[in-house]
Amino acid sequence: MSINDNLIYQLKSLSKEERLTVMQILFDIDSDTRREHKITELAGLGKEIWNNKETEKYIEEERSN
Repeated sequence: MSINDNLIYQLKSLSKEERLTVMQILFDIDSDTRREHKITELAGLGKEIWNNKETEKYIEEERSN
């Protein structure tokens, strides 16, 4: 039996609450490796979408919808 099969077998034997606890633990472990981001990192994100847009025309179209 492989480690994956063994894990799945053991997880299936747990109650729903116990499986949720395991999932939360795994999520917490994964989130520890993520770094926090600053809102300023989003500056300029998606700017290529607006390259050929006429601002006033776009606003008028949005307001008319």
